[in-house]
Amino acid sequence: MKHQIPKKKRSIRSQRRKMVRSLLLRWEGTQRRDWSRSLSLRERRQWQSKSVRWGTRVQVQQRRLWSSQNQTM
Repeated sequence: MKHQIPKKKRSIRSQRRKMVRSLLLRWEGTQRRDWSRSLSLRERRQWQSKSVRWGTRVQVQQRRLWSSQNQTM
């Protein structure tokens, strides 16, 4: 099991992760310009923010699953 990280550090780390993810999404957007060309700029921005939020939520759920498994073992 991973050792506990102080809350302050964790928040900084999560912020950094969010930044990285948004940068990755932006880069992916430039790569997949052919299909995203049909979307308007606003729609594309909304879709990106949605996927970022969704990604973080999934990570949190996975982390919870992990911690519960570790507790039962």
